Amino acid sequence: MLLAFTGDVHSPKYLSTFATALNNLTNEDSVEAIVFVGDIVEGNYIEGVRPVIELTRRKLQKAKIIMVFGNEEYRGHEELYVEKFSEVIWLNDSEAVLELSKATVGIIGTRGALNKLTTWQMRNAPWLNKYYRDLPNKIKDLAKGLRKKCNYVILASHYGVTRRTLVGEDARSWPYLTSSLMEALISRDLFDLVVHAHVHRGEVERTLINGVYVYNVSLQARGRIITIDLERLHRGLMSYALKGAMHEDLNNEP
Repeated sequence: MLLAFTGDVHSPKYLSTFATALNNLTNEDSVEAIVFVGDIVEGNYIEGVRPVIELTRRKLQKAKIIMVFGNEEYRGHEELYVEKFSEVIWLNDSEAVLELSKATVGIIGTRGALNKLTTWQMRNAPWLNKYYRDLPNKIKDLAKGLRKKCNYVILASHYGVTRRTLVGEDARSWPYLTSSLMEALISRDLFDLVVHAHVHRGEVERTLINGVYVYNVSLQARGRIITIDLERLHRGLMSYALKGAMHEDLNNEP
């Protein structure tokens, strides 16, 4: 049961990089869904979604397409994206339930939260302070609901969700890239997998937090589309649990 993840295509800016990443996929027939974790376009260029969908559909003909809003898809414009590209599933602090070949998968999509507002946000959207404080509780409630009806639950946040995957970025920028409140939310009780983008220079592809793998799937950081077999991932985690290694950082896992 294979899912694909990417983010930060910033269409049309990195469209050629995305096309190359798609072409390099060798298991496309097995991919049941692809999740774009925000910043699909650059500067709210709504029409930029179209070539992303077209390229994706040529390579992944059978896969469901899920798109999460990022900071480059401007707040207040979400309905324009949904109306223009209704053939994909859009997530905005919301959930989708996918009936895949072997399991039911719940995905929560969100822009995420930050420890500190950016200069632009402080000047133009100071209300985000409260939003970022309240968001983890909303995500928690969504996850609890999905746990009751899904075999797997995935959190897809555009912004980073842990300091561990920020290595490679200027440390002075870290408070503007992630949220410690979101990191505190990560647990096996709520999620089977967490993915994020936004961290273009992140050197760490994945880490393990409270028994949950967290991946930075940013196209700029990885240079490829990340594919994950949820069943295999789950089996691997159960194996590590038996060894008492659930809190280890497994980036150097053999």
